[in-house]
Amino acid sequence: MELEQLVDKSLALVVWGENKQGKDEVVVYAGTMKVEDGSLFFHRDDESVHFGIPLDDLNRIKPVPSELSEMLLKCEYFVNINIQPIPEDADPEDYRQTGLKWPE
Repeated sequence: MELEQLVDKSLALVVWGENKQGKDEVVVYAGTMKVEDGSLFFHRDDESVHFGIPLDDLNRIKPVPSELSEMLLKCEYFVNINIQPIPEDADPEDYRQTGLKWPE
């Protein structure tokens, strides 16, 4: 995927992880892709969420198939992301802060 194709397009982050009860769960967050200083960012107006998407991850961003449009919040593009708890011995500074909150 080329950076220019993604500017101001909607993106569904399909986040796979575990909820507080340890059960597998999927959450979809919708936002808009913005470009600043040659870098791509995911932006959500309603939550002040704004974080960078590494340019080497552009190949993971795919167009939303029409049959998944409703499920992916009518976004134009999507990307799958797996999350896991930060290991106890890890430095949290080594991880990207997104501002996204897992639903209760």
